[in-house]
Amino acid sequence: MDSKRSFFKPVLIQNNIKRFWPAWALHLIVLFFVVIMPVYNMRPESGELSVFESTLDFLKTAYHPVLIFCFAALFALLVFSWMYSARSCNMMHAFPVKRSQLFTANYISGLSFLVIPQAVILLAAMPGCLFNGLTAGIMGKIFLLALACDFTFFTIAVLCCMLAGHLLSGLVYILIFNSVYVIMRMLFTTVQYTYGYGIRENVSAISGKGNFLSPIVYITANCEVRYDMRAVTLQEMLASVRIEGGLVLILYCIVSIGILLFALYLYQKRNLECAGEMSAFPAMNPIIRWIVGTCCGLATGFFIGSVIFDHGYTAATFMPMVVLTVIFSLVWFMLSEMVLKKSFRIFRPGIWIEWAVMCALLMSLLGAIKADAFHISSRVPEEKEVYAVLVEGNYEIASKDPEDIQKTIDLQKSFLENQKDYQEAQKRYYEYLDQTNYEKEMETIYLQPVTITYFLKDGDRLERTYYLPLTEEGIQDPSGTTAILTEMETPESAMHMMLGNDDASIHFTEAVFDEKVIDEEGAQEIFAALKKDLEEGNIHYRTEDLLKRTYRDDMWTEDSIRISLTGTADGKYDSGISSVLGKSPYEQPGDGPYSDYGYYYDGSYYFSYGGNNISHAETAYISSRDLTNVSIDFWINAECENTCRVLIKYGLIKDPSDLDRMIKEYNEIYDGVG
Repeated sequence: MDSKRSFFKPVLIQNNIKRFWPAWALHLIVLFFVVIMPVYNMRPESGELSVFESTLDFLKTAYHPVLIFCFAALFALLVFSWMYSARSCNMMHAFPVKRSQLFTANYISGLSFLVIPQAVILLAAMPGCLFNGLTAGIMGKIFLLALACDFTFFTIAVLCCMLAGHLLSGLVYILIFNSVYVIMRMLFTTVQYTYGYGIRENVSAISGKGNFLSPIVYITANCEVRYDMRAVTLQEMLASVRIEGGLVLILYCIVSIGILLFALYLYQKRNLECAGEMSAFPAMNPIIRWIVGTCCGLATGFFIGSVIFDHGYTAATFMPMVVLTVIFSLVWFMLSEMVLKKSFRIFRPGIWIEWAVMCALLMSLLGAIKADAFHISSRVPEEKEVYAVLVEGNYEIASKDPEDIQKTIDLQKSFLENQKDYQEAQKRYYEYLDQTNYEKEMETIYLQPVTITYFLKDGDRLERTYYLPLTEEGIQDPSGTTAILTEMETPESAMHMMLGNDDASIHFTEAVFDEKVIDEEGAQEIFAALKKDLEEGNIHYRTEDLLKRTYRDDMWTEDSIRISLTGTADGKYDSGISSVLGKSPYEQPGDGPYSDYGYYYDGSYYFSYGGNNISHAETAYISSRDLTNVSIDFWINAECENTCRVLIKYGLIKDPSDLDRMIKEYNEIYDGVG
C-alpha cells in the first residue's frame, strides 16, 4: 500500500538520527574544540585587533570548505550505506515506501547532520564572538558561506553514492569527482614543462580557469571570508570584512540543484542487484579504467623516469618516458579492471582493444604536446593584451609602460628564435656537471635564468622561464638576446625594483659596512652616493656584468663587498612588481600587500644565481600599523667612486684600494686558502 505522504516519511529521518547520532555528535565535538574553546579563552590584553582577528580565524577554520567537504562525504556515505549491502537494500525496498521518499529522507537527514551542528555551535559562540568584536552580520556571512558549501559538497557526494555500488567505490568517486580535473591538468602541464620550451616548473593546484570542474579545489581557492590587515582601527577592519567568491558559490548551488535531480533520477533507475558491485552502472567502468590508466600510468612513468634520468628530462628522453607511461598505464588499467570486476579473470580481447585505444590517444596527446601543436610554448601575447610585465634576470624589472612591454615581447621572441642554440648550450651545461675540469668549461658555459611574466588585462598571467648562455660574443651582438635584456636593465629600473615609485617615503636610520655601524646622517649620505654610483654605472647590476667575475674551484669569486641600509617606510610602501600592480601578485585572490600573519611581502625574489649586486627590500615585519621596516643591500667595489668618498669621510676605508684588499681577503677565507 502506497504511503499517503507525497514526498518523504519523517520516521526515516528520525531513524537516521537515532542510528547515526555518533557521526553528528563527532561533528559537534570537532566544532566545539575549534570554535567554542578558543573563542571563550581569548585574552583581552592581546589588543582588540588581535582578539578580533583570532576570533574570526577560528570561525573561518570551523566553517572551512575542506572540513565541510570531509564531513559531507562521511554523512553521505553513512545515510546511503544501506544501498551497498544486498540484504539491507532488499529490505529497505520491501517496505511500502516510494524511492523518492527514501531518497529525500536520507538526503535531508544527511544534510541536517551538517547544518544543525554548525547552527548550534554558531549560536553558542555568538556571545563570545560579539564580546571579541565580531558582529552578527559577519557571523551571518560565515554561516551563509557554510550553508552554500554544505549544499554543494553534500549534493555532489550523494550523486557519487548513487553511481557507486560499494562503500569504498563511493569514497573513490567522491574524490575523483572533486579533484580529477586538477590532477589531470597538473600531469599534462608537467609534460608540457618537461618537453616544452620555457614553461615554468611550478604548477599550482589552486589556479587555472578550468578548476571549477574540481569543486573542492576551486571553492577552497576562491571562496572565503577576508578582511584588510592594513586596517588601523577595529571599525575599519569590521568594514573591510567581505565574502570573496559569493557569486561562485551561488552558481555552484544552482548547478547542485540539477545534480540533485540527476542523482534522484539515477536512484530511481538503479538496479537492486548492483549492491556490492564497484559501480552501480556498467557505463561507469570504462570511465574509471581510463581515468586510472591515464593518470596513474603517467604519474608512475614520470616518477620512475625521474629516478632513471640523473639530469632530468631532455628531448632525448621523450621516447623512454612514453614507453614507461605505456607500461604503467597497462598495469594500472588492468588493476582497475580487476577491482571493478572483483576477479583476476579479466584478460579478454575487448579489454586489450580498449587499452590499445586509450594508449594510442594518450601517446598522440603526448606527441602533440612535445611538438607544441597547441602553441603553448610558442605563445607570445600582443602588446595590447598586456597590463604589466615582470622580467626576472640578474634582478627584477617591473613595468606597465608600453615601451617596456614591447621590449619584453621582443626579448621572448629572441629566446624563441634562438631556442635550438640555447637548448644545446643547456645540454652542454648538463654534460659539464659530469666533468672534472670545471674551470675550462665554465669559461664558455654560463646560464642565466630569465623569467618573463605577463600580467594580462583579462586577469590571466603568462609565465615563461628561459636560460640565457652568457658569452662575450653574445654581449657584443647588438641585436642579440643579451643586448635586449641589457637595454632594459637601467638604473631607473634597478632603483624601482628596490624602492618602488617613491623612495622619498623611505628614511634610512643606519648603515652597516664591514661589521661597522654608521649613524642616521651617514646612512643618508651613503644612500645618496649609492644612487649616484648606480646612475653612473659604477655598480655591477646588469646581466652582462656577470662575466666580469671569475670561476675557480667549483665556485664564483666575489668581486664586490656588501653594504646594508636599514630604515622605515610608510605602511603603504610597495616595491618591485607590487608597486606596479598595487598588490603582491603571488598572494591569494583578494589579498593586499600584507599577509594574514602581519608580514610585508612585495612579491620580489632575490636571485643569487651568479650573484647580482643589488637586492630588493627584504621581507620585513610590520613593527606598527603605520611603519614598515626596510632593509636594502648594495654590493660595491673600488669603481664606486661616490660611495668610496663617503666611506673615506667616515673613516671606514683609507682609499678605494682598501675595498679590493677586503674583497681579496674575503675570497681567500671563503675558499679556505687564507
